Amino acid sequence: MPLIETQPQSPTQSPKKMPLTLNFRVSNEVWFWVTIFVLIGFRFLLTWDMEVYKKFLIHDDALYISRAFHLLMDGTFGAYSNPILVKLPGFSFFLAAQTLTGLSYLENILLLYCCAGVYFLSAIKREIPNKPLLIIVFTLYLLNPITLSIEWYRIIRAPLSISLFIFILGAILFILQELHKDKLSFIHMGVLSVAFAFGLLVREDGVLLYLPVFILMCLVISNGKIRHSVKSLSGAIRLLTFILLPFILTWIGNTSARSFSEKHYGLRLIHDLTEGEFPKLIRVIRSVESKRDNRYVWVSQDRLASIRTAVPEAAPMIDRLPRPGPGTYPCTRFGLCTEWNNGHMVFWIKGAVFEETLGPTQSQAYFRQLSTAILAACQTGKLTCGKLDSGFFPPFEFRWTRALAQEAIRAVGSIFKPTLILPEGRPRTEHVPKDYLRMFQVITSDTHADNCTPAMGPACLPIQQSVFGPFKKILTSAFEILGPALLILGLCIFLFRLAWYDGQPITPLKWLTIILVAFSLTRWAALSYVAIYMGDLDERMYYSLYISGLLIFPFWIAGEFGAWRRPYHSNNFNFEHP
Repeated sequence: MPLIETQPQSPTQSPKKMPLTLNFRVSNEVWFWVTIFVLIGFRFLLTWDMEVYKKFLIHDDALYISRAFHLLMDGTFGAYSNPILVKLPGFSFFLAAQTLTGLSYLENILLLYCCAGVYFLSAIKREIPNKPLLIIVFTLYLLNPITLSIEWYRIIRAPLSISLFIFILGAILFILQELHKDKLSFIHMGVLSVAFAFGLLVREDGVLLYLPVFILMCLVISNGKIRHSVKSLSGAIRLLTFILLPFILTWIGNTSARSFSEKHYGLRLIHDLTEGEFPKLIRVIRSVESKRDNRYVWVSQDRLASIRTAVPEAAPMIDRLPRPGPGTYPCTRFGLCTEWNNGHMVFWIKGAVFEETLGPTQSQAYFRQLSTAILAACQTGKLTCGKLDSGFFPPFEFRWTRALAQEAIRAVGSIFKPTLILPEGRPRTEHVPKDYLRMFQVITSDTHADNCTPAMGPACLPIQQSVFGPFKKILTSAFEILGPALLILGLCIFLFRLAWYDGQPITPLKWLTIILVAFSLTRWAALSYVAIYMGDLDERMYYSLYISGLLIFPFWIAGEFGAWRRPYHSNNFNFEHP
């Protein structure tokens, strides 16, 4: 139907006397997208007066900013230092690239988040044409209080990894819909491959993304008509290219990142905390017997004392380690006032070795030398040692079952009801040195320079109240009830429908929900296992599950409501039986 219609002219009428009538008729489709973009505009308006929350954390915010700044200045991550490779490089690459848009960091990250949501909405709209419902769910997505919390304004990886995950889910849904028609969509596989490959360079736990991709590939191969096309050479090449595309881009991205590291630092490593010689050294130290038996302590003080006596080469490193005591984080958090917890000690050891060797290749050689010397001391009886573990994290022991259950229960709370802190207004910069403050300003396009000093203490309060502050508080309070309710109810309905299989073909949305639930369970189990040794993890590790759940499970709730109403209303939608 044309947007502008003119009244037809009668042959008996004179053209001069014929009145022209303009009848503007805008289709529902146009109104739908106009509404979507108005909502996006409103979402940008909500945070127009907010700025980046600058924190000086040498292994997080400051590290990402410093590496991105040096990428722009000289094409490197800067001079080698202890923390330079303790986090994957993907986020720093993104920070440097986003400066090319001319927008601020907060605008870029919100724009990416909105694009991911629109992409997912376009996919699910194919299956559920109920426009009011789509608008409601998209509104929940845009106004999710996670995107209004203080963590969203920091320079951390969570906002980027959330957006990439939503892109992956949207691409999977598009691919499944085309697969339902016995077709392969290379465009959406390209989107999936880029988001997947880059996601593996952003977070260390990104390796879990292999699970949804693997399930998708199994569904592609299980399609009868597509599998039948393999009988021809062109069909086989096409299918093989489709399946291998995400892994090819992953290999290219990984190889490029390692080549970058090798070129500038002489190490073909992108995460020297779990690669190279350092994790082996931690495993070797952990194998030395100790009187201290605590899951939070791998490198105890008595282990270090025994190693220092038996292995003189380790003395310079051990002497540089800070001493535990009252007032330290492990003392207040875990009650460990005579030890350092794992999360601190691994960084202390890396830092002490760097101070001793002052170089990337020298540090790796020193790690190797210490590991060899400690193993030799174990073999000669100078040290009493147990079995050498095979991974950075020790294998699970049955005695930690209760601890695993505790951490898993705590993680469930983080998934369904994350604790969110809203900034009262534009936050001050928190104890950032002047050179790093300049880096923040260059990378984020944020000229806010009000800097706190340690002496100011409580004086470091927001200097400007947010215009929409009261609305954000109301919204967050509403989500404290609405969010868990939608997630729990939607999950229960989905599991009920999954168990009560009626023989109908499984729809793409149902497959996507199966993939999301499988991924969520795997991520929940993996992070709960890590928390056994590191303590409860930051809740932002689970943000992607919370947001993606609120994108999918409301459709199951609406679908069930439509099923209940079907005997009385025949025009309602049901996505499982279109």
